[in-house]
Amino acid sequence: MWVQNISIFMTKANQEFKTRSRFLSPSSYSDLPIKMEFPLNKTFTILIFSLFGEVSLHMISEVVGRDVLLPCLFTPESNLDPEKLIINWQGTDDNSVVHSFYSNVDHPEYQNQKFRGRTQLFPKVILNGNASLQLRRLTLSDNGNYTCYVIQHDDHAYVKIVVELRVLDTDTSQVTEDNNLEDQIPKEQIRTLGTAAAFFVIVGIGIGIGIKIAIRKSIMKKQRHMDPERAALIRYPNMADALEDYKLYLTKKYSTMINSNMSKCYASLMRTVDVTYPKKEGKFIEGINGGGSDNTKEIKPTEMLSVALGKKCSSKRILMVGDAGVGKSWTVTCMRQEWASESNEQPFKCIIILRFHDLNKVKEKTTLRKLLQSKCSSLSEVLSALLLDPHDVLITLDGLDEFHHQLSCDAPIRDIDIDTEADVNVLVSDLICGQLLPAAHILVTSRWNNDQIKINKKYFDCILAISGFTTNQLRQYCDVFYQDKETASKMYQHFTEKETITYLACNPLNSYMLCNILKTCKDYSEGVTAVPVTQSKLFSLFFDSLFSHGTPGTDQSHKLSATDLEKCKDRPHDKIVETILKVGKLSYHYLLSGKHNMVEKDLIAFDINPTFLSSHLSNLILEKKWDNRSSFEFYHAMIMEQVAAWYCADLVRDKAEELIECLDLWCLGKVPQNSKNPLCIEAAKWPEHKKNLFSFTKMFMGFLTAGRGGNFWKSAAPLSDSTSQALVRWFRDWLCTDIKQSELLNLMHCLFELHDNKVTEEVSPHIKRIDFYNISLSLLDIAALCYSLRHSQVEKMDLRLCDLKDQGIRQLEEVIAKCKSVSISSNKLTEESARIISNILQEPSCALERLSIGTNHLQSSGAQMIWKALEKNQRLKRLYLYDNGITDKGTEIMPECLKHNKTLEVLHLCGNTFSDCGQRNIQRVKELRADLKIVVKIADDEELVDRVENEVTQLISDFGQYDREWLTNILRTILRDLGDEISITNTRTETKIGNIKQGIQIVQRKLKWDAIAEL
Repeated sequence: MWVQNISIFMTKANQEFKTRSRFLSPSSYSDLPIKMEFPLNKTFTILIFSLFGEVSLHMISEVVGRDVLLPCLFTPESNLDPEKLIINWQGTDDNSVVHSFYSNVDHPEYQNQKFRGRTQLFPKVILNGNASLQLRRLTLSDNGNYTCYVIQHDDHAYVKIVVELRVLDTDTSQVTEDNNLEDQIPKEQIRTLGTAAAFFVIVGIGIGIGIKIAIRKSIMKKQRHMDPERAALIRYPNMADALEDYKLYLTKKYSTMINSNMSKCYASLMRTVDVTYPKKEGKFIEGINGGGSDNTKEIKPTEMLSVALGKKCSSKRILMVGDAGVGKSWTVTCMRQEWASESNEQPFKCIIILRFHDLNKVKEKTTLRKLLQSKCSSLSEVLSALLLDPHDVLITLDGLDEFHHQLSCDAPIRDIDIDTEADVNVLVSDLICGQLLPAAHILVTSRWNNDQIKINKKYFDCILAISGFTTNQLRQYCDVFYQDKETASKMYQHFTEKETITYLACNPLNSYMLCNILKTCKDYSEGVTAVPVTQSKLFSLFFDSLFSHGTPGTDQSHKLSATDLEKCKDRPHDKIVETILKVGKLSYHYLLSGKHNMVEKDLIAFDINPTFLSSHLSNLILEKKWDNRSSFEFYHAMIMEQVAAWYCADLVRDKAEELIECLDLWCLGKVPQNSKNPLCIEAAKWPEHKKNLFSFTKMFMGFLTAGRGGNFWKSAAPLSDSTSQALVRWFRDWLCTDIKQSELLNLMHCLFELHDNKVTEEVSPHIKRIDFYNISLSLLDIAALCYSLRHSQVEKMDLRLCDLKDQGIRQLEEVIAKCKSVSISSNKLTEESARIISNILQEPSCALERLSIGTNHLQSSGAQMIWKALEKNQRLKRLYLYDNGITDKGTEIMPECLKHNKTLEVLHLCGNTFSDCGQRNIQRVKELRADLKIVVKIADDEELVDRVENEVTQLISDFGQYDREWLTNILRTILRDLGDEISITNTRTETKIGNIKQGIQIVQRKLKWDAIAEL
C-alpha cells in the first residue's frame, strides 16, 4: 500500500498562490495525483515520504461560518468489506470524537456535542479510498488539529492523517470560492511530478519501516494515558492493542487493589468452595445417587474458576453463590484484575464484568453490544471479532439477587444477537440460557435462597458455592488483618472460644467488623464475646466502636436519643448520628429503586453534606472522583441494607400500627390503603421492591431495640408491650399463609434478629413443618433455625441437600431430637455426624420415628455407632442409610445390636457394597427380626422398583441433560443393585427389572455413540 505523508505550509496573504492552490472537490480525491506549478519564484517546501499505514497532512482551511473539507485518503484493499471498514475522525489533542463510522453506518451517539449536525462523510467515494470529512459552519473554537484513523480490518495496519485546521476571522481572510477549480487551471501550467515523486517515494520506503514502529508506539502510549471509558471508541490497529489498552485501564482504575500488599494478602487467602453439577442432581431416584456429586475444594479466590473449567461443560454457564458478605463480588473482581495484570498465558482472552445494580438503571430497550461498551468502550471496535468466536471470553453478571427484573429463561427461542434490541432482562436471560453467545463462558453471582436461582438453576452446568471461613481460614484472616502474630492469635481465640460469635465470625464481612471492633478498642473484647449474638447486634457494636468515645457498658459511652438530635447538632459526634439517619433514608430509597451510587443530586435532595461523608464516614462509604465530581458508594451492599434498616427502625419502633404496615408490605406484599406511613408510601412506588428485602427485613427486626434506653448505638431495653403483642400476631398470621421456603427462612431470621424471648415463646410452637430441601444453609441460618424452634415440637423436617456438614448437625442436635421425621441426606456428613446421631438416638426424650441419612460418608464405623444406639432406642421405625460407603465391616455387629430393638420396621441399605460375608450378616438380622424389612437390592422394594423404572424410561430421551460421567456411574450402580431376575419370585417385579435393564442398555449405547460423535 502506497500512501503519502505531505506537509504543506501556506500563507493567507500571499496573492501569488491565491488562484493557483485549492483543495479539490470530494469526487476528485479518490485518485489524486501530486501536481505542482513551475517555475516558483517563492520558496516553500513539500516533504514526501512513504509509510506503511501512516499519513500526516498539515493544512490551512477556511474562514468562520463557511464549510471546509478535511482530506483523508487511503489505498483501499481489493477485497475491502464495508462492514469491517472503520473511519474515525478525532480531535488530535483531546481525542474528542468528531465523526465515527463503522459497520457501514455513521454513529452520532459517540460524537462530541459541539460537532453534532455539522459533519458529513461521502459514502459514494469511501470505497474508492476517500475518507474526507466535511465540517460545516466553522467557528473559532474549531481551530486546531484533527486526526483521521482508517482501519480496513481488525488485524491490518491503520492509516492515520493529521489535519491542521486554522479557522480565520472574516475581516482578515481573503479567500475566493471556486467550486470547479480543476476545470479553471490551464493545462499548460500543470505538469505532473514524475521523476521527483518517484525518488522521494523510494527514499520513503527506506525510512518508513523504521519510523512506523516508533510512531505507532508513540500514538498508543499517548492514548493509554486517557480513561478508555471516556475516550473515542475506535482507535486501535488490532485486537491485541485494544485488549492491552483495556487491561491498562483496569490496572489503573483498580490500582489500589492491584498494588496494595494488604489486598494481595487477602486475595491469597484460601477459601472453601463446593462444586456441584445441577444436571446430575434434582430428585433423581432418592436412594441411588451413584456416589454423589460433592467436590469440595480449598482454593484461592483468583483460581476458583479452574475447578469449573476442569470439567467439560456443554454451555459453559457457571453460577457462583454464597451468603451476603461471603466475598462473591470480591472474588470475581480479583479474577479480572489478575487477568489484567498478568502477562503469562491465561484461560481467557478477555474478562468483562456487568453488575446487576448497574443493569437496573437501564430502562429502555438496548443491545448487548451497548451494555458491554458501557463497561469496556476501549474494546468497541473489536467486539464483533471478539464475540465471533467467544470460547475464551468470560462475561460475569454480578449480583443477581439485586436485579429488579424477572428473568425469562423459559421463554420461546428468540432470534437474537449482540445487536438485537431488547429489554435488559431478556438479554440477561438469553445469556444465561445460552441463546445469546452460547460458546462464551457466562459466570453469574448471587446470594443463596433467591427465587431467580431456584427457577433457573437448571441452566447452569456448574455451581460454585463459596462457604464461610473454616477455623483455619479464620486464623489466617486474623493474621492478615492484624499483621501481628501475637495480637492475631489472641483475637482468634476470642472468636472461637465463645459460641455466641463463632458462627458470626465465619462470614468474612462479619469477621471484618469484629476485627475492626477489637482493633479500635481492645477493651471491647469482653463486650464482643457477650453482646453480638446476631448480625444486627454486631453491627450496632461496630458503629459504637467507630463513633463512640467510650467503651461499651461504661459511663463514657455515648448516649443519645433520636429525639434529642435537635438539641446537640453542633457537636460533631451528634452530627454523625444525624447524618447516618439521613444516609439511611437515602439508602432505603436506593434499596427500593435499585440504585447503588450516591450522586451529588441525591445527596442535596436528602440534605447530606458530601464533605462530611468523606471526612467522618470513610470507614463505611467510599468516595469516587472523576472530572472534578464525586459519588459515594458503600463498601458493601449489606452495609447499605443495615443503614437503611436502622433508619426505618428508628422511625416506627414505637408505632405498632405503622410497624405492622411496613412488615406486611415488605414481607407479604400487602399494600396498605390510604396509609400515611412514609416508609410504605416510598415502598409503594417500586412494585419490585419485595424481591430484594430479605437481608433488610431481618436487620430491621434486630434494630427495633437499638436506640432504646437512651443509648443510640446499643440495644439496652426490651420492646414495648404494644409492639411485642403486635409482632406476635403478625408472625402467627404469616405462618398461617402458604409460606414458601425462602419466606420461612426469612421469618426465622426475623425472630432470631429480634431475639425477644417473649415473642419467640409465643410464636415458636406454631412452626410444625420445616422444608428447606436443596437450600444451602449457612451456620448463621442454622443458628436462626435452632433459635426459632426452641419451643416447637416439629413433626417433619426436610434438610436434604442443605450443605449442613458435621458442624451443622452439631448445631441441630437438640432440634433433631425433638422431631418425629428428619431427612438429612446428601449433606457431606461423616463419622462425626454418626456419633452425634447415635447420641440423639440414645436420649430417652428422643422423638425420632423416621430418619433418612443417605448419600453421605458415614462409612462402616459410623454405621456401627448407629447399630449400637438402636440397641437402646425403642422409638425409631424407619431408617435410610443408603449410599454411605458401608461395607462388610459395618455389618459385623448388626445382628447382636438389632435383635434387641423392637420398633425398627424398615432399613434401607441400597448403594452400599457387601460381599457374601456382609450379606450373611444381613440375612442373620432378617432371621432374628422377621418383622424388619431390610432393602439391600432395588428388587427388595416394589415402590423403589417403580421409581427406578420411571426414571430410566425418562433417561432414554433426556440423557443429554445429565453429566456423562455421573450418569455412567449411576447406571452402573443401578445395575449392581438390581440383582438377578432368577432370584425374584414376584412376576411383576421380575418384568419391571427386565424393563429397567433394557432401558439402561439403550442409554449406555446412546452415551457411547454420543462420546464417539464428540471425538
